[in-house]
Amino acid sequence: SGLVDDVFDKLDNSLQRLQTLMRKASSNHSIRESGKLQVSPVPSPNSSPQLPARNLVVRNDDSQSIPLSGHTYPEKHDSFGENFLGAKKQPVLTPIVTPPPPSPQQIVSPPINSPTLLSPTKPVKKQPTRKSNSTKMQLPLTISLHKQTMKVFVATWNVGNHMPDQKEMTKWLPTTRELTADLIVIGVQECNYEVPRAVHNNMRGMMVRTTSDMSSRKASSRLLRSIADRKSKNQFDSQIKLHYGSRYRKVTSVHLRDMRLIVLCTNELRSHISEVEKARKATGIANIIGNKGGLMVKLKVYDTRLCFLSCHLHAHESQKMVVTRNQDLVEILKGASNALKLRLDIAQRFDHTFVFGDLNYRTDVSALESKTEEEHHQVVNQMIKDREYDKLVRCDQLKREMAANRALFGFQETKINFPPTFKVARGSISEYVPQRIPSYCDRILFSSLPGLGHRIMQTVYDSAHHVTSSDHKPVYSLFDVDTSPEEITDATAREHLSLLEILNMGNVKQELQLQILSLETRNLSEDISNCGAFMFKCSSLISTDKKIRTEPNDKPEWNKMITINLKPSQPRHLLGTHLFITLWDATTSRRKLLAQTTLSLDSWTRLDRFEYFEARLSRFGVYCGELVGTMQIVAK
Repeated sequence: SGLVDDVFDKLDNSLQRLQTLMRKASSNHSIRESGKLQVSPVPSPNSSPQLPARNLVVRNDDSQSIPLSGHTYPEKHDSFGENFLGAKKQPVLTPIVTPPPPSPQQIVSPPINSPTLLSPTKPVKKQPTRKSNSTKMQLPLTISLHKQTMKVFVATWNVGNHMPDQKEMTKWLPTTRELTADLIVIGVQECNYEVPRAVHNNMRGMMVRTTSDMSSRKASSRLLRSIADRKSKNQFDSQIKLHYGSRYRKVTSVHLRDMRLIVLCTNELRSHISEVEKARKATGIANIIGNKGGLMVKLKVYDTRLCFLSCHLHAHESQKMVVTRNQDLVEILKGASNALKLRLDIAQRFDHTFVFGDLNYRTDVSALESKTEEEHHQVVNQMIKDREYDKLVRCDQLKREMAANRALFGFQETKINFPPTFKVARGSISEYVPQRIPSYCDRILFSSLPGLGHRIMQTVYDSAHHVTSSDHKPVYSLFDVDTSPEEITDATAREHLSLLEILNMGNVKQELQLQILSLETRNLSEDISNCGAFMFKCSSLISTDKKIRTEPNDKPEWNKMITINLKPSQPRHLLGTHLFITLWDATTSRRKLLAQTTLSLDSWTRLDRFEYFEARLSRFGVYCGELVGTMQIVAK
């Protein structure tokens, strides 16, 4: 007990001497900083990096300590208490000054998310950031970027070559606050009709009133000329313009006979849209006649690349026509890729790709227990009345083909919770024509590159069953698309540590290399043979496309080191980068794409460590096999 008392006496003496020194130093500091309120903790500058919770105090001019109730210093310092290497850092001591001298009772809180401390004696020097062995560059603390979400409205309708009623447009293209969008994409099929004279004159009057407040007389004249001809195919464009008014501007449009694809955006968004291109592909007789086919528009919004494909595929219910529709999709995707000169599969090229339209896939009556066509119709109608849409979807031809990887491989569709869109009696809301089995012909599907699926969300998927002017019901969908750059927080920074060590907010002093140690193909489809070349393309970060040739065979592989030089400029570029690997035919003089896969480089964030990967190969929406290998990223 005597020994314990001696220890406590010595501790009391030490505390008294320390408090005396602190009061003297604080008094001198108060004289120099007269009238300035300061917030200060009571730690020693040489205290352990593992900081416990401490009460903060306010010092006034009389050097009296007033505790700050309810404010404690956290044990973990989040973005400041730890650097990206996991090592603790000394807090940066920066004075906080308020302009008017407050009363002693006034309580001042520390800045939000700031571990700023004050020392009453002398400022503590900022500790240097720990360096990595692979680079001498200083690590950035964090990258805080503003999250920006864009609403994209996608709609499709087979108009049935009948002019839609302007009032019914609101039921299909709502303008309510819940469905207001920044980008509007509308695809229509069988849109060829003559406007009745009375309606035509009424539209001209409405257009004159709509354009009377336009600053440009040329723009007003163009709109009036677009409806001058009652048989013009621009009539539908004019109706869309009347429907949405002056708040939206047309980005572009493309047509193929009776098909049209129109893209609109808000006036505020137009300046952020770039790289707009369009294409068309006919899949009618001999792939020349445009009664069937697809339309494509691709564009860039901020840093997000989007692609929209509106399709009209062959009709009828037989299994033979199912194969034809699958081939239509292949030809449309292939034709759009060739039109853009991508040398890549367009379905695996953009951040988000949308396929929609009158795809004409029917309800598979062979999956039903009924026998005759009349019984089929009765069974399906009963399912519709009972709202058993899940059972109907299980009989859908498109779902079956996608499950077998024969169509739109990699695409997805949200749960269908509305009645079939075909074939409805004109003028009716829910009465189906008995000569056809009710089917989900009109669809909207989408896909994203690997690692980008979390940046898009489908919030609405429905049909406008109150529109009665056609034998098809319109379908629409609303998407939330994150267009902000890839956000790097402290948590993700530790996961992507090795790359951030090489990069310093765009100030690149070292180049990165992508090294592929081995490649092997597995389970290739029968139509792939004589593959003799691999092509590598890395989204805008590769100096040149890398190509290697192999001996032509049905199972190509590569067991030598492949080195690809990268040119990163910012951390987010590498985190959102994709590597496109394509297989090419070696027997033809004109290169033919056999298969492709896309890898997200987010999975290779540690330097000098080979990672094994397995990826599925596809070509224009059809599964082709697998590609396995090992890969790493190194610093030169």
